[in-house]
Amino acid sequence: MAKEPMPVVFVLHGGGGTARQIERTTKFDDLAEREGFVVVYPESVGGNWNDGRGVEFMQAQRENIDDVKFVSD
Repeated sequence: MAKEPMPVVFVLHGGGGTARQIERTTKFDDLAEREGFVVVYPESVGGNWNDGRGVEFMQAQRENIDDVKFVSD
């Protein structure tokens, strides 16, 4: 386990995707281990982020999920 603080990289999946898919596609785990950072793959609500378009069929937008706050917290 690292004794010093490490950088953190968030990798967000695309619309309709999943955290697992973007993990497999990007292979950031290998890069993180090699370069010494932590990688996080958050999962969006209902497969989409709330990008502000106000599209009712997307759960994250319909429920006005605050993705920025989620990542910040």
